[in-house]
Amino acid sequence: MAGDILLTRELVWAVSYSAYHWAMDFLAGEVTDAGLRRKITEVHESGVGIFDVTELPAPWRAEILLSLRTRFVDYSAQRLPGPRAGSEGFLAMCRELAELAAKAG
Repeated sequence: MAGDILLTRELVWAVSYSAYHWAMDFLAGEVTDAGLRRKITEVHESGVGIFDVTELPAPWRAEILLSLRTRFVDYSAQRLPGPRAGSEGFLAMCRELAELAAKAG
């Protein structure tokens, strides 16, 4: 199973469901707006595996992109086991999402 986070129509993070789940859990715990947190949780719990950021109001999109580009990699690096445990590939996927978020705005 796979998951997608659409940051723009052109910038899509298409990854394994475990990476998608990791990012959605991060976002649900990171965002400050309660309505946005509910939306993220609702999408995640639906099991569809697609989170379309482009459909959100501009302030919510901005908060998500900021969180992903400034905090997601550090969050992941602090919580994943070290490279000897094989987490480097997973962390590379996290970096890719942060880079896409930077490109998206």
